[in-house]
Amino acid sequence: MRNLPDPRETYNLPLSFEELVPHWYSGTGPRPDDQWGDSERLPWSIAPSWRWSECRLAKIWFVPEDVPDHKGNWEHLASRIDEIYAGFKELGFDVEIYQGGSSDELIEMLHGPADYRFIAAHGEEPSSDPFDDDGIRAIDRHVSWVEIEENIGATGLLYMESCWSFNAICRDEEGEEYPFHHGLAQAGCSAAILSHGVGYGWPGEIKTGGGFEIERMLWLLERCLEAGLRRAMEGYRDGYESMLGTDAPIMVDHDVAVGDPDWGISG
Repeated sequence: MRNLPDPRETYNLPLSFEELVPHWYSGTGPRPDDQWGDSERLPWSIAPSWRWSECRLAKIWFVPEDVPDHKGNWEHLASRIDEIYAGFKELGFDVEIYQGGSSDELIEMLHGPADYRFIAAHGEEPSSDPFDDDGIRAIDRHVSWVEIEENIGATGLLYMESCWSFNAICRDEEGEEYPFHHGLAQAGCSAAILSHGVGYGWPGEIKTGGGFEIERMLWLLERCLEAGLRRAMEGYRDGYESMLGTDAPIMVDHDVAVGDPDWGISG
């Protein structure tokens, strides 16, 4: 079993974890409770059933370059494609990687079924303007939260490394508001890990030579397959609290889980 990667032991970054912590901002205060659902509770009870594929499939899309009005990107993933393939293969998954960062690639990645999807792009802070639904930023345009839920196929676990994805509000054709994650449930997404407020990635290299973010992603997935999403999130938070003490919230408090608490051992 993998160990949780330690951000204090990462390399190839201009500043250390300890130097960066004072400058990071969690966004919207304390992390809310995870929003667990089941087949008997709305909106999860009306969602199409998801079942494991015969050959488990993971789909990954990320933005590899800077986009307007945002700092940072996921170029570090583009330089570790072989590592991503190898890590998911070890866990029994075939992988489709979309590394161009375009909106067309995102829509293509969302189409069709997948047991696991990972999206890494900057998310826009929700606005009080009822006509403002910028969603996330691809390299060529914004893709709205509604567009994401309208295009996503049946999904086991969606992991969105996009700010505000948990807080996002959508509006239906009658103008009624509903949480983005409720729309995901209705679209057939069994579970998701979303960002509460502003989230942070850590693109460093760990002692083994692997990428920190890749190891963190694989640790969570491996733990889900062993014990389910709820226990995976508990172990993830407890592990970093034990490791980092009072600095742990900056690593874990933006991640909020929704949906099936047993994803990974259910379906």
